[in-house]
Amino acid sequence: MTTLLYASLLGLLLFKISIATIAARRRHQVSMGSGPNGEIAPLVSAHANFVAYVPMVLVLSALIEWSHSLPSWALHLVLTVFTIGRVLHFQAFRAAKMNFKLRVLGMHMTLWPLVLMSCAGLWVYFINIYKFQ
Repeated sequence: MTTLLYASLLGLLLFKISIATIAARRRHQVSMGSGPNGEIAPLVSAHANFVAYVPMVLVLSALIEWSHSLPSWALHLVLTVFTIGRVLHFQAFRAAKMNFKLRVLGMHMTLWPLVLMSCAGLWVYFINIYKFQ
Protein backbone atom coordinates (compact mmCIF):
# COMPACT_ATOMS: atom_id res chain seq x y z
CA MET A 1 0.00 0.00 0.00
CA THR A 2 2.99 2.33 0.46
CA THR A 3 3.72 2.35 -3.26
CA LEU A 4 0.06 3.02 -4.03
CA LEU A 5 0.11 6.16 -1.86
CA TYR A 6 3.17 7.63 -3.61
CA ALA A 7 2.06 6.51 -7.07
CA SER A 8 -1.20 8.40 -6.45
CA LEU A 9 0.60 11.53 -5.23
CA LEU A 10 3.03 11.41 -8.13
CA GLY A 11 0.11 10.85 -10.53
CA LEU A 12 -1.45 14.08 -9.28
CA LEU A 13 1.86 15.87 -9.70
CA LEU A 14 2.11 14.54 -13.26
CA PHE A 15 -1.37 15.94 -13.88
CA LYS A 16 -0.22 19.37 -12.62
CA ILE A 17 2.94 19.28 -14.75
CA SER A 18 0.92 18.19 -17.79
CA ILE A 19 -1.62 21.00 -17.33
CA ALA A 20 1.19 23.57 -17.00
CA THR A 21 2.83 22.22 -20.15
CA ILE A 22 -0.44 22.19 -22.10
CA ALA A 23 -1.23 25.75 -20.99
CA ALA A 24 2.22 26.93 -22.12
CA ARG A 25 1.76 25.16 -25.47
CA ARG A 26 -1.58 26.92 -25.96
CA ARG A 27 -0.22 30.28 -24.85
CA HIS A 28 2.71 30.05 -27.29
CA GLN A 29 0.74 28.14 -29.96
CA VAL A 30 3.23 25.27 -30.07
CA SER A 31 1.77 21.83 -30.72
CA MET A 32 5.01 19.80 -30.78
CA GLY A 33 8.52 20.28 -29.52
CA SER A 34 9.51 23.46 -27.75
CA GLY A 35 8.69 26.04 -30.40
CA PRO A 36 10.89 28.11 -32.68
CA ASN A 37 12.39 30.10 -29.81
CA GLY A 38 12.31 27.35 -27.20
CA GLU A 39 9.70 29.27 -25.19
CA ILE A 40 8.32 26.19 -23.52
CA ALA A 41 11.48 24.07 -23.48
CA PRO A 42 11.83 24.18 -19.67
CA LEU A 43 8.33 22.80 -19.08
CA VAL A 44 8.71 20.16 -21.79
CA SER A 45 12.01 19.16 -20.21
CA ALA A 46 10.50 18.99 -16.71
CA HIS A 47 7.65 16.83 -18.03
CA ALA A 48 10.01 14.47 -19.88
CA ASN A 49 12.31 14.23 -16.87
CA PHE A 50 9.37 13.35 -14.62
CA VAL A 51 8.09 10.56 -16.85
CA ALA A 52 11.62 9.18 -17.20
CA TYR A 53 12.32 8.69 -13.47
CA VAL A 54 9.00 8.08 -11.76
CA PRO A 55 8.05 4.73 -13.33
CA MET A 56 11.36 3.06 -12.46
CA VAL A 57 11.27 4.21 -8.84
CA LEU A 58 7.66 3.04 -8.48
CA VAL A 59 8.45 -0.36 -9.99
CA LEU A 60 11.40 -0.79 -7.62
CA SER A 61 9.25 0.34 -4.70
CA ALA A 62 6.43 -2.07 -5.53
CA LEU A 63 8.79 -5.02 -5.89
CA ILE A 64 10.59 -4.23 -2.65
CA GLU A 65 7.27 -3.69 -0.87
CA TRP A 66 5.87 -7.00 -2.14
CA SER A 67 8.98 -8.83 -0.94
CA HIS A 68 8.28 -7.72 2.67
CA SER A 69 12.06 -7.49 3.13
CA LEU A 70 12.25 -3.87 4.26
CA PRO A 71 10.21 -2.01 6.86
CA SER A 72 7.51 0.26 5.46
CA TRP A 73 9.03 3.30 7.22
CA ALA A 74 12.12 2.89 5.02
CA LEU A 75 10.01 2.93 1.85
CA HIS A 76 8.05 5.93 3.15
CA LEU A 77 11.28 7.80 3.87
CA VAL A 78 12.83 7.16 0.46
CA LEU A 79 9.61 7.81 -1.44
CA THR A 80 8.94 11.01 0.50
CA VAL A 81 12.39 12.32 -0.41
CA PHE A 82 11.83 11.28 -4.03
CA THR A 83 8.41 12.96 -4.20
CA ILE A 84 9.70 16.20 -2.69
CA GLY A 85 12.59 16.07 -5.15
CA ARG A 86 10.15 15.81 -8.05
CA VAL A 87 8.16 18.79 -6.73
CA LEU A 88 11.32 20.89 -6.30
CA HIS A 89 12.58 19.97 -9.75
CA PHE A 90 9.30 21.08 -11.32
CA GLN A 91 9.28 24.31 -9.30
CA ALA A 92 12.79 25.11 -10.57
CA PHE A 93 11.47 25.01 -14.14
CA ARG A 94 8.35 27.05 -13.38
CA ALA A 95 10.27 30.11 -12.21
CA ALA A 96 10.59 33.01 -14.66
CA LYS A 97 14.32 32.37 -14.63
CA MET A 98 15.57 28.81 -14.07
CA ASN A 99 16.40 28.21 -10.42
CA PHE A 100 19.49 26.01 -10.78
CA LYS A 101 19.96 25.46 -7.06
CA LEU A 102 16.42 24.13 -6.78
CA ARG A 103 16.92 22.06 -9.92
CA VAL A 104 20.12 20.49 -8.59
CA LEU A 105 18.54 19.79 -5.20
CA GLY A 106 15.51 18.25 -6.92
CA MET A 107 17.73 15.98 -9.00
CA HIS A 108 19.77 14.91 -5.95
CA MET A 109 16.49 14.07 -4.23
CA THR A 110 15.52 12.08 -7.33
CA LEU A 111 18.74 10.24 -8.10
CA TRP A 112 19.77 9.20 -4.58
CA PRO A 113 16.43 7.52 -3.87
CA LEU A 114 16.77 5.76 -7.25
CA VAL A 115 20.22 4.49 -6.24
CA LEU A 116 19.00 3.46 -2.77
CA MET A 117 15.99 1.63 -4.19
CA SER A 118 18.17 -0.11 -6.78
CA CYS A 119 20.65 -1.23 -4.12
CA ALA A 120 17.81 -2.34 -1.86
CA GLY A 121 16.34 -4.31 -4.74
CA LEU A 122 19.66 -6.08 -5.29
CA TRP A 123 19.94 -6.77 -1.57
CA VAL A 124 16.41 -8.21 -1.46
CA TYR A 125 17.11 -10.33 -4.52
CA PHE A 126 20.34 -11.85 -3.20
CA ILE A 127 18.98 -12.37 0.31
CA ASN A 128 16.04 -14.29 -1.13
CA ILE A 129 18.21 -16.32 -3.53
CA TYR A 130 20.36 -17.59 -0.65
CA LYS A 131 17.31 -18.14 1.56
CA PHE A 132 15.93 -20.70 -0.89
CA GLN A 133 19.14 -22.65 -1.47
